[in-house]
Amino acid sequence: MRWVAVALGLLFGGMLYHLYRHPLGVMPGWAQGPPAAPPPEMAARARPAWRSRPLDAYRAVTAKPLFYPDRRLPETIDSPGAPAAESDAADFDLVAVILTPDGREAWVRTDPKRPLRRLRRGDRIQGWTVRAVAPQALEIERAAERKRIPLLNYPRGSPP
Repeated sequence: MRWVAVALGLLFGGMLYHLYRHPLGVMPGWAQGPPAAPPPEMAARARPAWRSRPLDAYRAVTAKPLFYPDRRLPETIDSPGAPAAESDAADFDLVAVILTPDGREAWVRTDPKRPLRRLRRGDRIQGWTVRAVAPQALEIERAAERKRIPLLNYPRGSPP
């Protein structure tokens, strides 16, 4: 059994030596110049049948909100049972609440052009301190003032 281990060791050692002496892609006798052009019939098959457009061509598609059925932003977004002034107390919207084994996490949007920001209990945002992350709301506090930011309510039902 020992001779098998020795033979395998020598085999792998020889392979490592070979790779050291002849790195991948550089074998003796291979031309070191640029690769030759493929024949025209192969080049025609290799080209995709479509060309991708510049990203500006898709700007109209990305500007429409994905999670609204008619792909249009509503005039106002109202939460049932919560006055509209509560959402205006802090200049951000609660987009999602994530429940994990490590705790609760709230995702808020401060600006439509910026990525979502993740908040946990004790984090600060725009002068407010996160006091609690509930399944349907975010409770924040500044000085003696407390606010409850409800989870966004999508009109015409929940997003798909």
